[in-house]
Amino acid sequence: MKMYLGSINDQLWDVTENDYAIIDLDNLTNHDKANKQCNTMSLNTINNAIDSKVFEQIKDCDRANEVWKRLEGTYEGSPAVKSAKLYIFKYKLTSFKMKKDESILEMFHRLQVIVNDLKALGGKIKDDDVSYRFLMCLPDTRDIPVEREGVDKDDKKEDEDNKKKSIEFKASSSFKNKGKLDS
Repeated sequence: MKMYLGSINDQLWDVTENDYAIIDLDNLTNHDKANKQCNTMSLNTINNAIDSKVFEQIKDCDRANEVWKRLEGTYEGSPAVKSAKLYIFKYKLTSFKMKKDESILEMFHRLQVIVNDLKALGGKIKDDDVSYRFLMCLPDTRDIPVEREGVDKDDKKEDEDNKKKSIEFKASSSFKNKGKLDS
């Protein structure tokens, strides 16, 4: 939401996150008018982005900041809840392993979801650590079955049979003009 509101207008996110204050309602300054308009635009954007059931929870809020704080509390939880979630995701990352019958692409996707959840909660993680964790989870190359596109199982059996029927030749060498080499 931060990126979306910021893409509409830089001040939209500032008003949503930090709120604003109008000192004199009878004599609005240009700055007050701009903040009020940004608040209205932000409220409209958030209301259009959420489900009708969620709207019921925030429809009484007049300020975008109020809406944002309520949504944060509802979906991210209190600081204690955030801390517990962060701990759980850190544990998931440190104990991450490739599942049996899981492709490398599926494993990478699962790892990326954990990393994104960690970052969304404010967790600090280096890309090098993620890369290391991914590489350490890769299976040994001898354990990966090699699949060739366009080859069915019958062709594979024929290839294996042909390998078993290979012919070996005795290696030999001969020198012509052997006498010239000795002189």
